[in-house]
Amino acid sequence: MTWTVPARIETERLVIRRLEAADVPAMHQAILANVDHLLPFIPWAPLEPQTIEQRAAKVAEFATAFDAGTDFSFGMFDRATGGFVGGAGLHTRVGPDALEIGYWIRADRQGEGLVSEAVIALTAVALLRARAARVEIHAEPANSRSNAVAERCGFERRGIETRGAVELAVWTADLSTLTREPAASAPLPVLRDEDGAELDWRVWPVPAVIETERLVIRRFRAEDAAVVHRVIEANRDRLAASLSWARGAPSSPEERAAKVTENIAAHEAGVEFTMGLFHRASGAYLGSAGLHPLDDRPGLEIGYWIAASHEGRGLVTEAVIALARVALDYAAADTIEILHRPDNPRSGAVARRAGFTHVGRTLDTDDELEMERWVADEASLDREPLRSAPLPRLADADGTELAWRA
Repeated sequence: MTWTVPARIETERLVIRRLEAADVPAMHQAILANVDHLLPFIPWAPLEPQTIEQRAAKVAEFATAFDAGTDFSFGMFDRATGGFVGGAGLHTRVGPDALEIGYWIRADRQGEGLVSEAVIALTAVALLRARAARVEIHAEPANSRSNAVAERCGFERRGIETRGAVELAVWTADLSTLTREPAASAPLPVLRDEDGAELDWRVWPVPAVIETERLVIRRFRAEDAAVVHRVIEANRDRLAASLSWARGAPSSPEERAAKVTENIAAHEAGVEFTMGLFHRASGAYLGSAGLHPLDDRPGLEIGYWIAASHEGRGLVTEAVIALARVALDYAAADTIEILHRPDNPRSGAVARRAGFTHVGRTLDTDDELEMERWVADEASLDREPLRSAPLPRLADADGTELAWRA
C-alpha cells in the first residue's frame, strides 16, 4: 500500500519536514553529539558513528521511500531558529491500515514538550490526512520517557510485542483519540507540499443534528447500536443487493456496537459522517444517511438507505435535500454526488427528485462495479427543489442550535 503524507508539518514550535541533502551536516552533527543519549533505546544507534557520506546515502534512501509513499522519515526543526532538534517518522511496518510513529530528540532539548507536540501533530496527520485506521507507538518498557510521551498524547497501551529479539510496549491511537485531550484542544498543524503550498486537511464541519419537517438526522449514540442492528438484520437481504457494505456488515450485536463507536468517532473528528434517520414525532429508527468524502476527487457523497416498511413516503428525498443543503451551504463543499447501482432505480429517482444532475457512470472505489453518478453544486441551490426547501434546523451534540453560515 502507498500512503500520501505531507512533506511539511508546522506546529507552534516545530517544523517537521522531509529531510533534504542540505540537512545532512546538521543531522550528522546532532547524531554524533547524542550517540550516548540514543544508544540505550534507538535501534539504529549501535551502528554509529557513521561517516557523513553514509549519512547522505541514508537521507537519499529516505527521500526515495517518501516519494514512493512507502515510508516517511522527517527531521524536526526549531520553527524560530531553524535548528535541527531531532527526527521523527511515520512508518508502514505495522500492517496495511496503520502507521507507526517513531521519534528521537537531542538531549539538550528534552523536557520542553517538543516530542509530545510532534506526536500529536503526526497522529492527526496519520488519521485525518493519510486516513490510517490506527496509529501505533512502540517503545521498550524500560524507556520511561518514550512511554510517557505516548501516554501524555492520549495513546492506550495494548500490551507487549516482540520485534526481533526486543520486547516493545505497544501504544495505539485512533480517531477517538483525537476527540479526547490533549489532541482535542491542540490546533491542527499547517500542512504544506514540497513547494510550500498549503494543503487542505480534508475535514468537514457537519453538525451532529439535522432536523427536517419529519426527520431527525443525527450522529449516532452508543445506545443506538441495538436498534440499528435489529433494523439492518431485518433488511439485510434487500440492502445487500445494492449496497456493498451490507454484504460485509457486522453480524453480531457486539460488532455493530463497535461499528457505531467508530461512526461516532469519525463524525467527531470531521472525516466521515454516517448518521441515523429517526422519525421526528415518534423517535423510531428508520434507516441511515450520511456524507462521505469522495476517495478520488473533491467533494462529498450522499449515501442513504431506509427500512422497507418506511419506503414510499418521500422520507429519503427529504433527508437527501437536507443533507445537500448542509453539504453545500454549511460545510461549503464544491460538489456533492449520489452514486448507485444501475439496477437500483429507487435511488436514481431520489437523486432526480432532489435536483441532482445525472452525469453518466463511474466505478465504485470499493468493488470496481459500475455506478450511476449524479451531481449537484452551488448552482443547484438556485434551482428547485433546493431553492424553496426550508432550511433544516442544525444543532450540536448537546442540542445547542447552530446558526447557518452567512
